[in-house]
Amino acid sequence: MKILVVDDEQDICEILQYNLETEGFEVVTANSAEEALLLPLHEFSLILLDVMMGEMSGFQMARRLKDSPATAQIPIIFITALDGEDNLVKGLNIGADDYIAKPLSMKEVKARVRAVLRRTTYTLSQQGDTPTSSDNRICYEGITLDLNAKTVTLDGEELVCTKQEFELLSFSAVMLLNSLLISACCSALVTLRWFTATPIRK
Repeated sequence: MKILVVDDEQDICEILQYNLETEGFEVVTANSAEEALLLPLHEFSLILLDVMMGEMSGFQMARRLKDSPATAQIPIIFITALDGEDNLVKGLNIGADDYIAKPLSMKEVKARVRAVLRRTTYTLSQQGDTPTSSDNRICYEGITLDLNAKTVTLDGEELVCTKQEFELLSFSAVMLLNSLLISACCSALVTLRWFTATPIRK
């Protein structure tokens, strides 16, 4: 699989490239969002994206990727020194699949990269068909969270959620699906299906 690392710190790019290549991945680096956008992005299976960079931030680049049908399906992991729940929620709402805080632990990076790639494959297999390139959904046992449209459906019927309820639900689901315990994630979503048997009212 081919991974793109985008960070304005060259040493971080080199460290990530070396460690991911030892895991068998093909890695390409870019030192700015502008440089990255010149690459054939549709070829990448995953993007590790720094948030605070030059003129175009990682958040801005991610929005551009998610707005394009050609790149909307590419998983994104933000890597940043920013902390706090607001930044985390902002990144997830844009469509990011995970969020890693600096200073980086290479052991954690490798684990999260494998988990996100596994989750992407797992989600597609659970959908039972080939999704469109604009899909950015979490699906299991009839429950679908559409992270782009910010909707939740149960067996095709939309559940009414407030903005805060959806943010909490999507945050929990993404974190669970990105964990290494896929079986635990499945159990949690089965429980969620039972809990949301009736629409959540505003």
